[in-house]
Amino acid sequence: MLISYFDEVKPNPQGQPYYWLGGLMLRDDVIQDIESELNQLAHRCFGSYELTQSTEFHATDICSGNRNFRRWRDPARRLEVLKELARIIDKPDGVFRVAVRLDVARIDASVDYEAMAFMYLVERVNQFARGRKTSSILIGDLEHGGVVERSVRSLAEYRQSGTLYAFGQSIGNVVDTVHFAQSHHSRLLQLADTYMWFKQLFHRTDEPAGIKIELMRFLRQDTDITWEHKYKYWPPAE
Repeated sequence: MLISYFDEVKPNPQGQPYYWLGGLMLRDDVIQDIESELNQLAHRCFGSYELTQSTEFHATDICSGNRNFRRWRDPARRLEVLKELARIIDKPDGVFRVAVRLDVARIDASVDYEAMAFMYLVERVNQFARGRKTSSILIGDLEHGGVVERSVRSLAEYRQSGTLYAFGQSIGNVVDTVHFAQSHHSRLLQLADTYMWFKQLFHRTDEPAGIKIELMRFLRQDTDITWEHKYKYWPPAE
C-alpha cells in the first residue's frame, strides 16, 4: 500500500506565480525507516526526538534562517540540512513524487483552482497506485483546514462517480477518506512540505540568491528529485 502525504504552496507576487499541490507517495514498508532518519536529523538539529512546533522542519524557514532556525547564523549549516532532507526524498525505491502546478493567471477567475488541483492530485495518485497494483490513502496538512470538508466530500464523489470534465477518470485505487494532521505531528508531512518547496524553487520568476543557488545546483546534479513520478501542469505551456 502507498501512503501519500501532500501539501500546498500558494502563489504570491514575490516571484511565485503558481499554485502547487503535491507531495510524496510512500510505500508502507519504508515509512518506519524514513521516520527514523528524519528523527535522527531532528535530534542533531534540535537535540530532541519530540514532535513539536519547535522541532519542526519547514524548508522556507531552514533556507531563510527563521523560526526554528533563527539561531543558525551559518548558511552553510542550514544548507546541509536541506541537502539531507533532499537525500531522504531521493530514495531509489519506496519514495515517489507527485506534483500539480496550476498557472492561476491563465485560469478563469470563476474556477476554483484549489479544488481543481485536488482533483488532479487524486487522479495522479490513483493512476500511480493502479499502475503498481496497489492502493493509497491521502494525508494532508491540517494547517490548511479550510479545505478539509471540501476535500473529504470531493474524494467521496470522485470514488462514487469519477472525476470531472470531459476526460474524467474513475477512482478505485485511492481508498478511505482524506486524512489530515498537524504538520508538527508528522515528520512525513514535513518531508512533503520540503519537496513541494523544492518544486516551486525551480519554477520561480525571480532570481535565486544566497544558499538557494548552491541548493538548486545540488538538486540538479546530485539528485533526481527535479522530476516527478506523476504530475499535472495546467494549463499547458504556450
